[in-house]
Amino acid sequence: MHRRLTNVSKDTMTKETLMALARDAGMTAAHAEIRSTRLRTTNQKPALRSGIDRSTRSFADQATAEEGVYRAYRAAGLAPPEIVWCESPVQAASVWAASGERAGPPVKELIVERPYRACVDRITRLSRDRILGSHHLPARDPGDAVNTAISTAVLDTVGDIRPPLLSWVFRRMRRRSLQPIWRPTFAAHSCGPGELNSVGRIASVEAAFVGTSSDALMALRQINENSGWLLPHERICWLSAHPDVAYSDVEGRLHCPSGPALAYRDGWKYYAWKGVAVPAWVILRPEEITLDWIDAQIDGSVRNAMIEIMTVERFIAAGGAEPIANDGSGTLWRRIWTYRGTVIDTWSAVEYSRSSPKRIFATVPAHIRSPKDALHWLFGPPKRVSSGAK
Repeated sequence: MHRRLTNVSKDTMTKETLMALARDAGMTAAHAEIRSTRLRTTNQKPALRSGIDRSTRSFADQATAEEGVYRAYRAAGLAPPEIVWCESPVQAASVWAASGERAGPPVKELIVERPYRACVDRITRLSRDRILGSHHLPARDPGDAVNTAISTAVLDTVGDIRPPLLSWVFRRMRRRSLQPIWRPTFAAHSCGPGELNSVGRIASVEAAFVGTSSDALMALRQINENSGWLLPHERICWLSAHPDVAYSDVEGRLHCPSGPALAYRDGWKYYAWKGVAVPAWVILRPEEITLDWIDAQIDGSVRNAMIEIMTVERFIAAGGAEPIANDGSGTLWRRIWTYRGTVIDTWSAVEYSRSSPKRIFATVPAHIRSPKDALHWLFGPPKRVSSGAK
C-alpha cells in the first residue's frame, strides 16, 4: 500500500499536526510543512515576455499530477510511490536531503531519462527511414527558455544540496558496501520545468507524426502540466507546485525591475535583472546603489546589472567612468577595474544625441574605440547614397 501525505494549510496547521506529519514522514518539523489546499500556478502558454499569468488551481490539478506519477511508475514497472507535495523545489530539496533511506533509491533514470532516449531513437529511425516524409520538427517553443531559466535559478540555489555526510556514511555501512559512491545531489536526481518541458515536447512531436507516444512520456507531460518539479525515488516521489511569480524579458531571461522575478508559496524568492541574479535590495531599493557598491562586486555580470539599474547617466555623472574619445557623433566613456595591477573588467558606454538636444546614453562593447564605431554597432553603418541620386 502506498500512502500520500495530506495537504495541510500553513495558516491552520497546529504544532501537534505538524509533529505528527513529521513523525509519519520521517522528517523534521520544519520540513513537514506541506503545501496548502489551494495552488497558484503558472500558465505557460500565453505571452511569457512581460510575465506569466496566474490562476488558482484546485485539488483536481494536483490529483491529475499524481495520476501522471502513478502512470510513469507503472510504465517503468515500479510500484506506486508515496507522493509528497512541497510548496517549492527549495523546500523539496531540504525534505529530500533529510529523508534518509525511507525514500529508496532514485529512479529518474527509469522514469524520465530512459523513456526520453527511447523516444528520440524512435523519431531518429522514422526520419532515417523517411517515414516522416517532408515533415519537419516544430520550432522551439518560446516558453522553453523561461522554463530553462526557472530550472537554472533553482539549481543555482539548491542544486548542490546533498544528504548529510554522516547519515550517508552510516547508510553505506549498514548496507555493508565499501565501494566509494559520491553523495547524490538534488540536481542529479530531480527534474525541473526545463527538463520536463523537453520531455513533454518530444512526446508531442512523436504523437504528431505517428499518432501516439509512449505512456511513460505522456505521463511525464501530464506531470509537467500540473506541477512544477519532480523528484522521483522508489518509495517516495516529491512534487512541487508551480511558482506564484515568474517574470521574464523578451529573450526568455528571468527579469523583473520592481520585485522578485521568481517566487514560490513558501516565501522563497529570486531577484534577477535580465537573467542575472542580484541581491534583493538592488531591485527593491535601487536608490541605495552607489559607486562603492558597484566597485565591490566580484561578478562582472552583477556589476553591469547594477549600473543599468542605477542608469548609465547617473553612473557617469557620479564619476564612475571617464571620457576617452569625442567626435561629432558623441562621447565614448570607459571604466576599467583592476586587481593588483591586472585588468579584470572593462565597461564602455556612448553618449550621443539624435534628433533632439537630449543626450542619450547606451552601453557598448569594451573593444569599441570611438563614438562613431559605437553608433555603428548600435544602429548599423549609415546608408550610402549612390552618386546618381539627386
